Amino acid sequence: MVNSCSAVGCKNRGVLTTFQQGITFHRFPKNSELKSEWISALRRKNFTPSASAVLCSVHFEETDFKSHTTRRVLKDGAIPSIIPGFSKSLKPRRSPPNVIPELEIMPPTPTTSLNPSCVHLDHTYAFPTTLSAAKTKCDLLQTLLDQKLASDRSQVRRLKRTKERLLTTQNHLSDALDVIKQGKTIPDENFTALNERFSDVELEIVKSMINKNKGKGNKFSPSAMDFAAKLYNLGPKAYEFVAQLLTLPSTKSIRRYNGGIEAFEELKRFCATDDWPIMTLGVISTNEAVVFDDKLDS
Repeated sequence: MVNSCSAVGCKNRGVLTTFQQGITFHRFPKNSELKSEWISALRRKNFTPSASAVLCSVHFEETDFKSHTTRRVLKDGAIPSIIPGFSKSLKPRRSPPNVIPELEIMPPTPTTSLNPSCVHLDHTYAFPTTLSAAKTKCDLLQTLLDQKLASDRSQVRRLKRTKERLLTTQNHLSDALDVIKQGKTIPDENFTALNERFSDVELEIVKSMINKNKGKGNKFSPSAMDFAAKLYNLGPKAYEFVAQLLTLPSTKSIRRYNGGIEAFEELKRFCATDDWPIMTLGVISTNEAVVFDDKLDS
């Protein structure tokens, strides 16, 4: 329902165009005394306002409204004073434009001049004061960056070459392992990879495993026999267990090898000093073959 102003002769209605003109509508007060004063101000005979009856803001003075509010609100006790036939004009009263107060411009106060020598620039090392200095610093940083980049690229190339060599060796060892498992002949390039990877004794043990798979006998070098003898002297039972996994000299060959070791030179060296050795014999079977007399030196 569109509200219409209750004043006689006022045609303002609650539509969009009216609100765009800044006109607002206000209901009659609930206070009976103030409501009677509003009715008397309208000068309408036998007029009784309904609960929805309103008056537009045209019939009030600007001083009747509260200030500093987002919407137009009447002050307590405000009474309409601009009534048709009793006022000079019924045109809507607009709020005065905002007036910007004039500011008094003060004359500039004299300040104490600063000595240029007293002015210190923050971080002068980071902010060159001249264009040439900035360019020099930029060139220096670019040179350092290029050197670091070249060093990193060289290191990357070295790592790539190392990776390729390792992959090649890994492939050769993998091929050699497959050949060992199949009992076939190992190519020369795979033997080269084995020589680079294993020591002499380790390589000889690997070759003996290959010959065993081929059904051939094994002939061990003195270094391999010495390694096997040391391993056997640590524990014959452990040696027999390891011999089941690897191709090693037999226990009989180890005992025969131990019996042929020339120990006289070592005994002579100990007899010449006061440090007599303590010899501990394990479970190795020994037979008396030679008797050494330190007095006769033979």
